[in-house]
Amino acid sequence: MNCFQKRREALASLLSSDDTVFIISAAPYSLRNGDVNYSYRQCSNFYYFTGFDESNAILLVKKQRRKVYATIFCQSINPSYDKWHGSVLGPKLAQAKLQIDKSYSIDDFDKVFSNYLDKNDNIFCVNPGENNLKERLLKAIHKTNVSDKIH
Repeated sequence: MNCFQKRREALASLLSSDDTVFIISAAPYSLRNGDVNYSYRQCSNFYYFTGFDESNAILLVKKQRRKVYATIFCQSINPSYDKWHGSVLGPKLAQAKLQIDKSYSIDDFDKVFSNYLDKNDNIFCVNPGENNLKERLLKAIHKTNVSDKIH
């Protein structure tokens, strides 16, 4: 077990109950001017739990029946994207490298996240403004009829 897995386990032990979902988004690129970005710096909280240094990613940690499940949503490998932004690990390599239970393309977040939700889930979210996370969560919550349990 690497240090990031241990940190996710420690986080889960702090969560109030089973059936709890913790979500955190990676930092976006910051535009300097025109088409030039500042050097990328990952969100410290996201990096603390993942060790992942790419933008356009979301970590989901779910505590269910005293077990911790981690899922990462990240940028898929795309030669056109890689040409302009640099290569990315993609979901499969990210899952193996980060030792995370499941991985998906960031484009599948909306579809997959609603499948993770149960009516009893408590949802804790960090960085809700990144990756349109707040809007995406509210849409999924509305779709699954989960009551106001977002923190």
